[in-house]
Amino acid sequence: MSWAMELAGDGIRVNAIAPGPVKSGALTGMMGLPDEMAKQIEQQEAAQIPLGRRGVTADIVPWILRLGSPQNEWLTGQVLTIDGGWSLRT
Repeated sequence: MSWAMELAGDGIRVNAIAPGPVKSGALTGMMGLPDEMAKQIEQQEAAQIPLGRRGVTADIVPWILRLGSPQNEWLTGQVLTIDGGWSLRT
């Protein structure tokens, strides 16, 4: 988060979201995978996520809005992981 350090003097805050697997349709559209293979990958990922499912856009958007809110004027240089506990697995 070197940008947070570099831009802080100009009043610019830099934060980031680190999402886990999010269901968006991009899996089949961007990678060109057959539907059956995409469903299998989604099921494998869901089995690895402690909360038992892949995320959806609605899980991520509120946090993006909160990080960008002027009410968080003293928050910079942070990475917020929103992944249903996926990063906690060992």
